[in-house]
Amino acid sequence: MDPFRYDHTHPSLDADQFRLLKIHPQPTANGLVTCDLETWHRNDCPSYIALSYAWESHIQTRRIVVWGKECLISDTVEQALQHLKHGYHSQYVWVDQLCINQDDDKEKSSQVQQMRDTYERAIKIVTWLGVEFAHSDLLFKFMQAIGTAVQNEDWKSLEHIPTNQDDALKVKAAFAMFCDKPYWKRLWVIQEYAVAQHVTIACGNSSIDGDVVYTILAWDPSQMDQTPESESLAKFYEMAKSITMRDSCPGRSFVENVVVRRETFRNRDQDVTHNQTPFITVLSTSLALECDYNHPLTSDSRDRVFSLLNLATDPDSFPAFPDYSKTCEEVYTEAAVYFLRQGYIDTLIFCQSPRELSELPSWVPDWSMHIRRPVAQPPWSCKFSASGDTYSRQEVLMPEPGLLKLRGFFVDRIKEFSHVWDPDWLSPLDSSSALAFVNHIMGFCKKSTRIKANEEWVEALRIAAVDGGYLPDQVADVFVDDLVYYVEAGRALLASVDGSSTDSQTKEGSQSSEDEDWFRFSLHRLHSRRPFLSSQGFVGLCPSYVQAGDEICIMLGAKVPILLRPRGDGSYSVVGEAYVHGIMFGEMLKGDPHIETIPLR
Repeated sequence: MDPFRYDHTHPSLDADQFRLLKIHPQPTANGLVTCDLETWHRNDCPSYIALSYAWESHIQTRRIVVWGKECLISDTVEQALQHLKHGYHSQYVWVDQLCINQDDDKEKSSQVQQMRDTYERAIKIVTWLGVEFAHSDLLFKFMQAIGTAVQNEDWKSLEHIPTNQDDALKVKAAFAMFCDKPYWKRLWVIQEYAVAQHVTIACGNSSIDGDVVYTILAWDPSQMDQTPESESLAKFYEMAKSITMRDSCPGRSFVENVVVRRETFRNRDQDVTHNQTPFITVLSTSLALECDYNHPLTSDSRDRVFSLLNLATDPDSFPAFPDYSKTCEEVYTEAAVYFLRQGYIDTLIFCQSPRELSELPSWVPDWSMHIRRPVAQPPWSCKFSASGDTYSRQEVLMPEPGLLKLRGFFVDRIKEFSHVWDPDWLSPLDSSSALAFVNHIMGFCKKSTRIKANEEWVEALRIAAVDGGYLPDQVADVFVDDLVYYVEAGRALLASVDGSSTDSQTKEGSQSSEDEDWFRFSLHRLHSRRPFLSSQGFVGLCPSYVQAGDEICIMLGAKVPILLRPRGDGSYSVVGEAYVHGIMFGEMLKGDPHIETIPLR
């Protein structure tokens, strides 16, 4: 049989066209899939299903027949097509592996740009998790029962579901395998899942409505208003907790990131005027690591930008995307320039090391690496304003490739620094190590001429907690206004180390207990930070890869200072964000600083 090719009989698509796979009916299971690949105008096409799946491998060894010719596809897609084919009538399906010529960069760029439209027009998307796994059928039945009961508030219907210990263990293990499926870890599926009219999650011969899965993840059986009316219902609640609680398994947050994002997207679209989500927000919330360390994957690093663009409310601000003729470095650089020219000068705080792309300019975030959430919080929720209201005086210039010029002013340079504080987010806070971290900061406070005598301890506590930067507004305001809360938090930390108290939870019912928990939370959420002392006595926190002589800089329009490293040719490299105690709220502007154009490479 001749091989299928995208040739003159299947020319490149016009902007308003796309291809659909027409799967022919086949009464027998697991027979060779036969189909046609038809070109349609988007506004005049038959109803179709869009397939959402994980590109686990580019190896294509499975045979199907397209227009009477042999076509090799991946195992995953062949399994999904077997699932979707119907015994008695044709089925139209859109699947990117076949409906886009993957060897034609121009076509690929055009079709990817319209990916949101493709998934929105589908009558539904089928999320293909793969073949069945151990007890997947039991899990899907159990999730369907939970979701339906919660949606209808029909708790008695749950009494008839088997809840013996053996089933509970099977369901818990199966849910962990469900969450660990490669599908949930792929970045592209966030958009595909979010924009669909209707979602069906399929695994082997089992399937479940996507809205039911959202209901399950959003439901907390421990918050039920009423006491279970029967022993069987009580057992069911306990069994349900094994898959609904947030810490039920490590992969659960991957599923949440996909499923909950759909609900957020739908709510936003109902009120676009008040629910603006710029691309910088979509990109950083999707890619910056949270406390679970989960890192979504793509086969092509350029797709870490392209796959998320159409989830933003400002995609038209990025007219050059997607473009697969560009290198990854070019894509990331152009994205950074777009963000900076939109006014997001704090894009620079996402510049971290060590980098995956060594040729990337230092002022461009490397979205292919494991970027971690900024210590000072992302720009849209950051309470700091180091540059005050100065953005109108900023100029973003790129006179040559790789060279960026921004306006700002230098504050000081790093004189010395201490040990790295990088707690394991998945383990309980080590109180002894936390106390050592605070003591290192206090040591610098004692050396500083800017910290008053006898105030070194409380100032060290403030610096360690990034002065409340990780706290909700209502709590942060209390912390900043009343330093007594820091003192109480420090006492609790000391007590937990000397053994007089295990942790702040032992003070249940006390007013200070909640605030001490927030303090410990703040310490725990830090990452790869070193305490530092500057030449003029500023104390703060900086990236672990700091060097003596790195300069503290505030760019006009930025909320957070950054460290810059002189390159020896008059330009600078971006080191990363810095918390500098005493200059985070525009204090340096009172001295009429020397504002200059600073070249970055």
